[in-house]
Amino acid sequence: MNAMVLGGGLNIFLDPVFMFGFGMGVEGAAIATVISQTISSIWLLLYYIRGKGAVRFRSKTLKPDMKIIKEIGAIGTGSFVMECANSVMMIFVYNALATYGGDVAIAVFGVVMKINSIIFMTLLGMAFGLQPIVGFNYGAKKYERITEAVKLSLTATTVTGLLGLVSIYFLKEQLLGLFSTDPEYMELGKNAIVIMLLGTPLIGMNVITSTLYQALGKAKPAFLLSISRQLLFLIPAVVLLPRLYQLNGVWAAFPVSDFMAFMLSGFLLFRGYRILKESKYSSKKGAGSETADKISPI
Repeated sequence: MNAMVLGGGLNIFLDPVFMFGFGMGVEGAAIATVISQTISSIWLLLYYIRGKGAVRFRSKTLKPDMKIIKEIGAIGTGSFVMECANSVMMIFVYNALATYGGDVAIAVFGVVMKINSIIFMTLLGMAFGLQPIVGFNYGAKKYERITEAVKLSLTATTVTGLLGLVSIYFLKEQLLGLFSTDPEYMELGKNAIVIMLLGTPLIGMNVITSTLYQALGKAKPAFLLSISRQLLFLIPAVVLLPRLYQLNGVWAAFPVSDFMAFMLSGFLLFRGYRILKESKYSSKKGAGSETADKISPI
């Protein structure tokens, strides 16, 4: 966290210095970002080299292990594809907006996505906090703690999504007004922001379940959940719904995909709980057999 605060704070400080103080404009902002990220990376490297962290660098452990590399690649594929899926999704959305709405609709979409990112990044932060807890307790075979952590995370993300939706609903004019006061933009934006963000309370289920399977090392369901919202459900909805409801169909594609991803995530989360129960049973059975082996010779 200190590294993030250091990098972010330094970037905020250096941006105006390079952009306005040195008169470098956008180029200055880029240089400020590179400098802040470099210093943050050096700070983290020194932290681990000095042995302050739980992970310590040793020459014998830095040798490539193909088994570990494959596991990392398999688990990380979902996140990689999700980032790529975002670009692919944007192509379909912008084409639909250009066809059914025009330039103003495209501008509104960009603004709504920026506002939505505040809530989504908060949910993602909660999921990132859950991941090491699940991984550690799964390795320690403390499956009840995993269940408790997942339930708490689901409650927190759902409540956060709901509060975010309510806040945006009542403050939509003020939020949209930060970017423009054009009457056509405001009218279109007030309708779009309400429709697009209706599924916000449901997103937590998808994010948490995907993180759970990543932490458990289950690459296939984690991959499926990562691509579900943007590739499996959103793109078909963006293609089909505007043919029925015009521009409102584009906006409605987002809560529809959120709901479908919510249903899929709920199904896979139930399966995840079954995996944990089976693991817990196997662990107790194994412990019982070991105890019996120790007692039997006496």
